[in-house]
Amino acid sequence: MDLRGTELNPDQLESLRLAGPEESGVEAGFTVTETMQSGSALTVGVAEFADPVDPFLWVLQQPPTFLLETLRDGIAGLGDTPLGSLLASGSPAGEPARTEVPAGLFPEQQEAYRACLGTGVRLVWGPPGTGKTMVLTLAIGDLIAAGKRVLLVSATNIAVDNALKGVLRGHRHNSGDIVRVGPPQLKEIADDPHVSLPLMVRARLADVEGRRAQVSADLLGIRSRAEDLAELEAGLVRFDAEAYIQARGLVTEPFGDAASRDVRVAELKMAAREVGQSLAAAEQDLNGALKDRDDAEDSRHLWKQVDALLDEADGVEHAATAAESAALQSQERLRETQRALREVENRTGLAKLRSRAERTDAQAACGEAGVQFREAHGHALKARDIADRRRAQIAVQAEEMTRAIPFSDTEIDRRDKAARAAAARHRTLTRSTNSPMSTSRARARAGGPRAHSSPGP
Repeated sequence: MDLRGTELNPDQLESLRLAGPEESGVEAGFTVTETMQSGSALTVGVAEFADPVDPFLWVLQQPPTFLLETLRDGIAGLGDTPLGSLLASGSPAGEPARTEVPAGLFPEQQEAYRACLGTGVRLVWGPPGTGKTMVLTLAIGDLIAAGKRVLLVSATNIAVDNALKGVLRGHRHNSGDIVRVGPPQLKEIADDPHVSLPLMVRARLADVEGRRAQVSADLLGIRSRAEDLAELEAGLVRFDAEAYIQARGLVTEPFGDAASRDVRVAELKMAAREVGQSLAAAEQDLNGALKDRDDAEDSRHLWKQVDALLDEADGVEHAATAAESAALQSQERLRETQRALREVENRTGLAKLRSRAERTDAQAACGEAGVQFREAHGHALKARDIADRRRAQIAVQAEEMTRAIPFSDTEIDRRDKAARAAAARHRTLTRSTNSPMSTSRARARAGGPRAHSSPGP
């Protein structure tokens, strides 16, 4: 689709529908599953079975109050807010839970555990090794077992993973109860398909794609059976049930007198002449349809070349996006090493003297992460530059080729359908004559090699 002269913004690309020319049929149209914009050209993808007779691309417009109504409904659905009530009453600390605590906890750890299961906001502080992560892990496991919803956040990914690791090892949850959002640092969490959000999304998408492919195959099968039924109906156009009964009577019963036989023979000869005339006309139509189809063969090859160029543009864009993603990951690793180095350097007194080796390791890790980020960033910039230049070249080349193609995809498809319909009609009439020679000739014409003719100017 050529976007020149239109005001289609990126947000509207998610609400496209392929339907007929009437606005009343838009809701029953086909959803656009993917879009690719290159300059002023927009390429859309729909299911294989989507083939409206006169296709139009529609944009579903949302009402002006859509966002406000959505926000209003979301706020109305919040329900009871215990924490908000505590803040409004001036007592954010709430009440600790009156419950049994796990064995082996110190009094301070027991208090922190009950605070986690209670209401309000609590601050738990303690130096490293005092069991903060252990208490948090026990509390989260008990909350999940009680059917509660828990949001676990931290300033670093590794802190989230350490707490989450203990919860997972407790095996007090069902598959899908725990979802790790963000980039995990521990391999056992990143590789767990029941916890890692990217793996869960990938599995869901694979399942949906499998079902979509099955539905598409079923619909294509239905279309094929509909074409077979249409061909059978075409073969029954000249079928006369009453004449069939009479002819069957002549075959199964003794013939009547000579005059009756002569009349019947004359009728059969006339019918044979009519079938022969219809067959000749069908053969002429078939030859014309095959010639029209072969005239569009060169255009078909040119459209395939245009499709190959667009696939190449998608490939370079994917490569550039992958390089940029790698650069962002390298940047995140560099920031984490820099934060770790600042934490060591900000220590004072005896702690700073004891952390010389740790500071040296942190400096080395920071330097290595910096080198990796600069390499990844440079590679991403180079990949993006190559992708943008190549896509621009492809857009110009594809547009020039498109303007030079004599026949559109719609016209090529129309000629293919006309050739198939003429071949089906010819086969039906050939079978009615019960002539093996005619049948062989029709098959040779319908399925033989095509003669490519050069398109006119």
